[in-house]
Amino acid sequence: MSGDELAQRCLLHGYGAEYGVELGGDDIDRMNCAQMLADHVDHHKRSGRQCAVAGIEVPRDGARAFGVIGVDEHWHVTGTVNRSVPFSGARVHSPAILDWSVLLPEVQVGRHVRLHRVDVDRGCTLPDGLVIGEDAEADAARFFRTDGGITLVTADMLAALGY
Repeated sequence: MSGDELAQRCLLHGYGAEYGVELGGDDIDRMNCAQMLADHVDHHKRSGRQCAVAGIEVPRDGARAFGVIGVDEHWHVTGTVNRSVPFSGARVHSPAILDWSVLLPEVQVGRHVRLHRVDVDRGCTLPDGLVIGEDAEADAARFFRTDGGITLVTADMLAALGY
């Protein structure tokens, strides 16, 4: 959190504001913030959720330029795919977090998987709870890690680990 963000939150708190809206710079001019806040307040009273996240629906082929938010049937956030490329047939089960990663066709990503700067080969199945890209030493011992910090994962590597 930047100092400016902290100052804004303190200012809102000082005025006794019960709710606030924090905005980024992208596409603000297209958002109805009043409607979003009203929906959040109504939903918060029923569910106890502490925040709301706004997104813009885009066609699948246009999603590569954005972060992708996974939601369930109640519009609760279940996972995120940030600056990543899931090819055709790739399936990401929620909740999972993918950041700067590439999933080749037919990759299956289990629940609670976290990937950061990972390229996964065609047809691999990543088991629930697998974390790759957060510990360079562990990644280099289990998979192939480039000098640039990208971890490459193949089916043979996963099989050698018992997956």
